[in-house]
Amino acid sequence: MTQQQWYMAIGGHQVGPVSQDDVVTNLRNGTIDGNTLVFTAGIGENSPEIRQRICEASAWLGVALDTQLNAGKGPRISTPQSKVSVWVIPTNEELMIHRHTATLLQLH
Repeated sequence: MTQQQWYMAIGGHQVGPVSQDDVVTNLRNGTIDGNTLVFTAGIGENSPEIRQRICEASAWLGVALDTQLNAGKGPRISTPQSKVSVWVIPTNEELMIHRHTATLLQLH
């Protein structure tokens, strides 16, 4: 199995690829925060483990994960008491690539 690669934004600049562990470490040490991390298709839909690790590392923000909802892919995976709502939002990356390509080629 190949190691997944992740990207993050630090100071407005893309950093990566980095490992899951790097994302969680940077969240814990405050290099990135809840305003700089976005769950999309790869993480958001397919990795309950990384969602749980990131939510646990974000507990200081008031994030409270419902582990049963997280295992079921949401859509909302935070507890009702969570100060931060956490959602799993599916994306269709292929459709977005198609739309952007059509726009660039003026095919729309």
